[in-house]
Formats: sequence, C-alpha cells, structure tokens
Amino acid sequence: MLLQTPLSFFFLASGMVMGSTALNVNETLFSPVNELRHLVHRVGSVGLRLPGSQVHNELVNWISHSLHKIQGVEVQESRYDLITWEPKVGKNLSESGSLCIELKGKCHNIPIVGAIPYTLPTNGSSLTGPLIYIPPNQSISSVDVRGKIILREYAPLPVPNAYLFKDAYYISPDLAAQLNGTYERPYLSTPAVDLIDPVKVELMAS
Repeated sequence: MLLQTPLSFFFLASGMVMGSTALNVNETLFSPVNELRHLVHRVGSVGLRLPGSQVHNELVNWISHSLHKIQGVEVQESRYDLITWEPKVGKNLSESGSLCIELKGKCHNIPIVGAIPYTLPTNGSSLTGPLIYIPPNQSISSVDVRGKIILREYAPLPVPNAYLFKDAYYISPDLAAQLNGTYERPYLSTPAVDLIDPVKVELMAS
C-alpha cells in the first residue's frame, strides 16, 4: 500500500531552567512503576508503526493528547509529507521481501532482516539478476550495475555510552560499569550518498 501522509514531530518546552548547580529530583513527583510500564506497553504493543501509517498517526495523536494535558508544557507540531508503502494486512517487513540465490538450477532462500519501506516496491513480482557486492567505501557509479542486484553494507557507527548518558539526571550503579563502552548499530551511520541521491541513482541507471 502506497502512502502519502503527514509525519509529525513534537517540540517540548517547559519552565525548567537548567543551571550549573546540581539538580535535586523529587522521586514522589515521578509516575509510579506500573504507570511507566503501561506507557511503554502502550507504545511497544501497537506493532509495526511506519512513519505516515495509520498506526503511527494514531500513536502520534495519543502522545499529543497526553502531552497537552501536562501543566507547564508547551507542544508545537511540525508536519512533513512522506511517500512510502506499508506491508499488506497481517504482514511485516521481514515477510514483505525475500532473497533467493540460484545455484545449479535450485533456489536457495537467504534470510533477510526485512524490506525497506522507502524503496521502490515490486508489487509481488520478482526481480532477477547477477548478485554483486560493492564495499561501502566504493561508489556505485564506478561499477556497471545495470541489471544486477547489489549487496551493500551499512558501516557500523560506534557511539560512546558516556555521550548517551551525559545529560542523565541519575545513573544507576549497574550502568556505571558500561560508561566506558560503546553503543554500536549499523543503522546509526549515514548511508552512502549514491544510495539516497536520486540524481546520481538516475544517472547510474540510465
């Protein structure tokens, strides 16, 4: 299903002023554990919530309604149009794509993490071609990729844990030992420009 729907971002402002002195947090003003668990469950239990999808917009509306009820918090909303697609009913991203390598006339299915919603959908038809690997530090434009299926990596981007926790009000003892470590995920890095620049992609495909 192709979507062209608004994507909302919220910006919060409150009367809290951060100074150079230590901040004392009154734990009695925090939500109880059961309520925090309910909030996490509310967000995590809705399933796939692709930006711009109906599930996403319903969750955004719930968050907006909840934020407006907080005294002293000002909420501003920015909206953006997205063109994307979402899986058929009952499907997830992993089931929306597949990769099969043919060896000696037999198809061998290769496990995939999932399809990327912002790529051009094939609408149920299959694309076939030679499979080639291009390293992340090599430009796609330097290789003849016409009619081929490209295997491309996202280079991991390590982020120091100390940077992630630097604005925390409190760090529990069990996390203190992890401050010297890193949080590393491949999707944190910026994809190669030849994967996201439509002008270059068009030139390579012509």
